[in-house]
Amino acid sequence: METRKRHQSGDTIVEVLIAIAVITSVLGTAFGTMNRNMLILRDNQERTESTKLAQGQIESLKAAWDNTSQKAQITGQSSFGFCMNGTTVVDLTGNAAPTDITSADDFANYPAECKKSYYNIGIKRLSGKTYRVYVRYDRVGGGPRSEIMMVYTLP
Repeated sequence: METRKRHQSGDTIVEVLIAIAVITSVLGTAFGTMNRNMLILRDNQERTESTKLAQGQIESLKAAWDNTSQKAQITGQSSFGFCMNGTTVVDLTGNAAPTDITSADDFANYPAECKKSYYNIGIKRLSGKTYRVYVRYDRVGGGPRSEIMMVYTLP
């Protein structure tokens, strides 16, 4: 049996601890980066979905504008606004949906027809034939609420 010489000794505990610290640091950074990327991807997905919902509301608004009876409903809306549920105009009167995103907008003030999954939809007449379509939702990971807003002037 061979005996070890003094210069052939194994790694010291300090070297092992330093190696573990380096590996842990690299893995922690990689996990943090992956987690942040997942949040960014989810945020982009929510923004895309809300943009599609707003575009759908604009298309429904354009179709309703061409219909004489619905045109009267759209132009006669209160300051509370409305949303389009297919070809039906849903009035937000009495639901008191705030005009901006504040803590007062707890998303409970929208009728069921103006909610699509996690998204709350509203349309407000700005002036003449110009309308503001907004889609509001809770931001992924908490934090402030998000809103997609499109302004459209009917032909």
